[in-house]
Amino acid sequence: MLRLYLIPVISICVLFSACSNPTVSNTENSITESSEAQKTDESISTAEKTTKNIQSALDKAQLATEKASQKMEAVLEQANKTAKSASKVVNDVITLKTQLEEMSTQAGNTLSAVHSGDFKTAQQEFAQLQKNWQQIKHPVQKTSPEAYREINSYLVNIDTLLKQPNPNHSELARKLSLLADSNLALLDILHAKNNH
Repeated sequence: MLRLYLIPVISICVLFSACSNPTVSNTENSITESSEAQKTDESISTAEKTTKNIQSALDKAQLATEKASQKMEAVLEQANKTAKSASKVVNDVITLKTQLEEMSTQAGNTLSAVHSGDFKTAQQEFAQLQKNWQQIKHPVQKTSPEAYREINSYLVNIDTLLKQPNPNHSELARKLSLLADSNLALLDILHAKNNH
């Protein structure tokens, strides 16, 4: 029976001596160090991948921000151009209205001179009216081609009548009244367009 007890005791001693054996211990430490080094390399690799992913996301976000900023600048630039254009249109309409009102006044002054028989004054007033017309005829043509043709026709007729040695008072008065009415009608058109 002694033999049965010896085998386990010998086994324990062998195991014990293997545990205290520096060669075995170094191998286990080497495996442990290798395993830890591998885990560290994997952690570094994962960290590098994560860093690269974060950097890529930041780069994409930066690019998207730049594109959005460029689009916003383009929109603001277009809005400024539109505002300037609208301002110019409003100023042009105001100038056009002012000139048409002056033309109406000059047509009235010309008509008064015709009624009093003072054709020299009538010609001077009409010359001023024509000067105003030269400044606004193109905008009028763009605004209302029909009003442009009508006013231009009256101006040609009145000019012809005033250049005659003995102008027809009634025809001259009728054409000047029609011219004044056309100016007023054009002012109404401009007012309607300006309110839309």
